[in-house]
Amino acid sequence: DNTSATVKNPVAVWCEKFKAKFGQQYIATKKDAWHLNRVYKLIPEQFESKIDAFFEADNWAHEYNVSIFQATLNSTKKQETKIKYGKDY
Repeated sequence: DNTSATVKNPVAVWCEKFKAKFGQQYIATKKDAWHLNRVYKLIPEQFESKIDAFFEADNWAHEYNVSIFQATLNSTKKQETKIKYGKDY
């Protein structure tokens, strides 16, 4: 437990980065908030860099929303696990 660490609002971080990248406001839903808070709790030290990488990637759906962000993270995690254990298939 690191109580000295700065706790950030994951939804605010997402919205700020979205606006900086695309020049428009992101309207987060309750479901978005739930997903962003969950991801932040799992990877707080990587949260912002993962958002930056997601916004820089050429997204297959050309949509940059929380659902696709989470799906991308899940896909990346599965790939990392396969490679870690030598199951690159």
